[in-house]
This record gives sequence, structure tokens and C-alpha cells, in this order.
Amino acid sequence: SMPFTAAVALLDGQLVWDSYARRIGDPTVAALMQKIEVEADAEIEALFPARFGANVRIRLSNGRTLQQRVDSPKGEADNFPTPEELEQKFDGLAGPYLGAGQGHDVLHLIRNLEHATAIDAIFP
Repeated sequence: SMPFTAAVALLDGQLVWDSYARRIGDPTVAALMQKIEVEADAEIEALFPARFGANVRIRLSNGRTLQQRVDSPKGEADNFPTPEELEQKFDGLAGPYLGAGQGHDVLHLIRNLEHATAIDAIFP
């Protein structure tokens, strides 16, 4: 699934749950997937299971190469998302199904769960 994930992230700037429904079968994604190679990286593999990283190398059409290594991706305990990033992720996952208004209400309820007196506020 890495070629699909990488292609969508490059085209859309992100990958959210709804990306699968929108992008599977997309000919633009399929064409870009053909240009993506996945290789094992011994240095990254040696970090597992303590780290779950990746090394990405992109060769541009002008011959220039861009490279970025990430030992701990966003979401790991030592690279935890900010509250804003968590909200964006929640919106990306729940928004297509709940809509912006209801999604915001559910997020507010979750953030204030310690003050809830009954669960029916979340599951009416």
C-alpha cells in the first residue's frame, strides 16, 4: 500500500481516511504509483520496534534529489501531535461521516468527557 499512500500524499498534501474512497482507482494516482519504489532500509529497520521510521528519497525531473529521514513519525509517543494536529486528524476521519457541525460537537464532548454525567450526550 506504500505506493498508493505516497502517491496520494504527494498529490493531496495529506492522506486521510476519506482519501481511500476518493482516490482508489484514480488514474492520476495509478500513474504516479508506477514511479514509486519501496526498498528496505537497514538503518531504519535496525531501529524497529523502538522506532517506526522511514527514509524518503525523491528524484526530481531536473536530476535533483530530496531526502528526509524520520525516526519517529507524528503520532508516536516522542513525537505526539499538537492539539491542533489532533483536531485536524479528527476532522479528516470524522468529518466526511458526521459533517462539520456534528463533528465539532462530538469533539467538544470528547475533550470534556471528564465532566460528562451520562454517556447519552455522546450517543443519543
